[in-house]
Amino acid sequence: MALPTVAERVRRATAAIGKGANFAGMCEKFTRGHFGFPARYASARLARIASQGAGGWHAGDYNAPAGVPVFFDLHYGKNASYDHVAISVGGGYCISTSAGPGGTVAKVRIKDLERAWAGVGCDYQGWAEIYHGQRVYTKPKASTPPKQAPSGGLTIPGVTSSRDYPYAAMSTSSTASNLDKAWATLLFAAGYRTRYLKDRMRKWLQASNVAEYDGPAGTAKAHDKAQMKALQRVLRSRRYYLGAIDGIRGPLMLAGEAKWLNSQAPNVVRIIRTGK
Repeated sequence: MALPTVAERVRRATAAIGKGANFAGMCEKFTRGHFGFPARYASARLARIASQGAGGWHAGDYNAPAGVPVFFDLHYGKNASYDHVAISVGGGYCISTSAGPGGTVAKVRIKDLERAWAGVGCDYQGWAEIYHGQRVYTKPKASTPPKQAPSGGLTIPGVTSSRDYPYAAMSTSSTASNLDKAWATLLFAAGYRTRYLKDRMRKWLQASNVAEYDGPAGTAKAHDKAQMKALQRVLRSRRYYLGAIDGIRGPLMLAGEAKWLNSQAPNVVRIIRTGK
């Protein structure tokens, strides 16, 4: 008998929400039914112990994939010797017996179910790839990006493909180090191909009509305050930086740089791919 697909397991379990008060205390039977297994273990505890010994056990992982059994240890009450099992539907949720009004079936966060049943000493244990001796989950194979034919594009030192720019998907909290890598790539693509980033930026600023900067060129000297002020003027003229022209590379300045670099990403990617 073929194992039901994940979608079918989730569909069956979802259809039971709000019903199934008759399954109170019969969580193992309810969960097993969505896989079509014959009765092999008399309780959720026995099924869990078998799954833990079969390999593919994920202890304490609340982010169980859809369509796998999730297990709970009960310390007190009439079901303490049986424990509990439910079926995951992904996203940290499961569909469980006895979790809804009147002991009905309900969709509930795994963490919330553990918390709600704290009175009976409920501890979430984890989820299993193997259930009742059968594999119910197989980790998807990592997809291999398609090989791209040579495009005659531009090779930039330190950049292996257009996917590398902008670095770290420039966010408003990007570090100065990642921003400098993106600046180096942008300025090289724009035709400023000297050895040092600081030198590339000085020449770019000097070519600007608003930078008001005439700093030294041809050196690896670190960003100085005058250079930062010039960069602030450029970014403010383009509405990417609205702070003071103070030469300080603070959070507001870093965020402005990230926004500008992201705005230039399509141009840089095009140049890397086509060379123009």
